Amino acid sequence: MTSLRERFDDAATTAPPSRLSSRAVYAAAWRRRRARQRWAAAAAGGLTALVVAVVVAVAGSGAPQSGPASTESPRPSAPGTTAVPAVGIQGPVAGEGKHLYVQWAPFQCENMSKYGCPGRLLGSDDNGATWTERYSGIVDDISAPAPGVVLAHFDGESVDVKHVSTDGGRTWKLVRPVDGTVGTVPAGGWATCTDERREQDYTGPYRCGLRGVDPRTGEARTLANQPDMRPDTVLSTPVGAGLWVGGTAPDGRLGLAVSHDGGQTWRTHVFAESDPADPGIVSVATVDGTSAYAVVTTGQPRRVLMYRTTDGGQTWTTADPEHTVPYKDHGQDTYLAADGTHVIRTVHDKLAEWYAGKGGTYRAPAPVTGLADHDGFWPVLTTAPGRYVTNDLMALYTSPDGLHWTRLPVAVPPG
Repeated sequence: MTSLRERFDDAATTAPPSRLSSRAVYAAAWRRRRARQRWAAAAAGGLTALVVAVVVAVAGSGAPQSGPASTESPRPSAPGTTAVPAVGIQGPVAGEGKHLYVQWAPFQCENMSKYGCPGRLLGSDDNGATWTERYSGIVDDISAPAPGVVLAHFDGESVDVKHVSTDGGRTWKLVRPVDGTVGTVPAGGWATCTDERREQDYTGPYRCGLRGVDPRTGEARTLANQPDMRPDTVLSTPVGAGLWVGGTAPDGRLGLAVSHDGGQTWRTHVFAESDPADPGIVSVATVDGTSAYAVVTTGQPRRVLMYRTTDGGQTWTTADPEHTVPYKDHGQDTYLAADGTHVIRTVHDKLAEWYAGKGGTYRAPAPVTGLADHDGFWPVLTTAPGRYVTNDLMALYTSPDGLHWTRLPVAVPPG
């Protein structure tokens, strides 16, 4: 499985995650791939691959617990494991600010679930310099969609069930759709994409309904004003950059809706070059929500289309009119460096095939140092202005500008 489209299709074979960002799609399909590899390896008597999740979130104070402590969302402690020396990390980075989480787990254990071996959720409040344990067990698909918020899926539950923590992953409450509407996303909350068919007869195609989640209660209410298209993805962007939602217009072409007032009003752009029969997938690269690039990978013909906005998504221009970025069947991950360089990871494990530009013409290789060709690298996340993070299977990588990177091993605390 190599293409982002294939990963999207694979992830969509089960109920979509409640926050179906491009990174969540990427992660969901890779979890299944790694699970298949682990079980195959276990049957052969070899080492299994790691299952971990790396995220960024605001962490509170207090002693770690072995499971969510909230009575609203009780969870059992993790089963016992057989520890072996080989441990590490796997999973895409997500979150905001200087606060990081990493799920640290063994290669091999007796009580393996489809998500891997029970491990330790470690948290850092200083961009990875020091770590403390926050949770013992398997959490999955972790993100930090708002300041001070950690969102996660727990092992053994339906893929669309999420829990939220506001104290750094120590206690949790269930995120649940409730009746009623809200004019904007609640203060300190975020927008989520829920499958509205689940409230009816569980049949028919996936239909996203945008809801605003209140982190204090976990209640998710429908946004009164929805974009004038059919949304299907809440895109992953830095906290404070606004709401960016992908979907399809009434004519079937790919669309991108943007809101900078918490979902009260929307501005929708339809990509005219997309094909209604196979509109493709859109991803967004931005730091501040004002200057941004949209990368569209189309189905037929297979192309990479680039667009740029300098007014927060109000207007768009073609960023690569000569189509200098080739289509590669590996998925297009993208981010915006601090100096305005737009980086497209055309082939995620080959630095020589990463393209970069500032609109007009893109060239490879991108001016990135400190990273090496590695199959385990995950997409780059912009956690805040001047803070970029990615990871491979064994370490984090941080950068102040998105171009010059430093490898940062995880200093695992005793326990």
